[in-house]
Amino acid sequence: MPAMRVLHVNTEEGWRGGENQVYLLHRELIAVGIDSTVLCRTGEPLAARLSAERLPHTTIAAGHFFNLRAAWAIRREAAHGTIIHAHASAAHTAARLGVVWTSAPLIVTRRVDFALKRGLIAHWKYGRRVTRFVAISNAVAEVLRRGGVVSTRIAVIPSSGQLPAGATPAVDGFRDSLHLPADHLIVLCAAALVDHKGHRHLLEAWRQIEAQGVRATLLLAGNGEREADLRALANGLNHVRFLGWRDDLPQLFNEADLFTLASTEEGLGSVLIDAQLAGLPIIATTAGGIPEVVADGCSGLLVPPADPTALATALSRALTDATLRTTLAAGARLHGRLFLVDTMVARYQALYAELPF
Repeated sequence: MPAMRVLHVNTEEGWRGGENQVYLLHRELIAVGIDSTVLCRTGEPLAARLSAERLPHTTIAAGHFFNLRAAWAIRREAAHGTIIHAHASAAHTAARLGVVWTSAPLIVTRRVDFALKRGLIAHWKYGRRVTRFVAISNAVAEVLRRGGVVSTRIAVIPSSGQLPAGATPAVDGFRDSLHLPADHLIVLCAAALVDHKGHRHLLEAWRQIEAQGVRATLLLAGNGEREADLRALANGLNHVRFLGWRDDLPQLFNEADLFTLASTEEGLGSVLIDAQLAGLPIIATTAGGIPEVVADGCSGLLVPPADPTALATALSRALTDATLRTTLAAGARLHGRLFLVDTMVARYQALYAELPF
């Protein structure tokens, strides 16, 4: 049997949880001796990270016929018996084109809990030519089943996180740079500023927090299409800071006292794993796969999606009860260990080994 080779395809712009998961999986597969490479977009953070760490990858520049050029690059690899592993919707499309008239196994990891589209294109995209779909949560697997994918073609492999590598150094002048009162607790939300992340519900909840006089500041790390609208919604709030996109989440975790995510739809929320491993209590919603990664009452408090009052109540409870925060922090550290990267990599290895060649 020829040696196993895997081509990961991620043609997304920017850096979000999915890109981090591709990076972690690729890096650790190489560490255990698997021939792994990545096809990604030129000039994007994933390509920069792989270049900096000298991890194997190929890039394609944006422009006309980008998907066709990506498909052609995939086809060259597929012709040699490589496992093609697509990690996002556009990558799925390119990979589906690339494996036409080849026998290469095609794996698609689905990270969102949006309903599958209907129609001929969707039927072609989600048809039996995809060897396996990997859902990052049972909630995502159920979406695939409702969309017509049979259970035998679905594997559930949750996303992963990493234990902090030793003590994370404090950021000099962090509070001063954001004009944070010395006696304020810090609540961190790190998520793209897009509708389904629920920031508008979080800001409505935060308005109630400020009205109660709770001594806390909300930090919003991330960028996205809804930023201008959210900044307008935050008018009149004294203790909200927009940080923009950040590449120093471990440092932000170190500064924070709580982590919150107000999603209305969420495949899993891999940032919640890293926040728990950093010892942060979680205040989040029950959207999608979040209850599979946060243990309600143990590592965090969960509330219904799109319910600002329930979210404000949970945030206020955690912010005003130091004993509760300590208990949830200890639970978070333990629960987060269920999702370490070694476990994810072992599950993908087992899945690859089952594929027909």
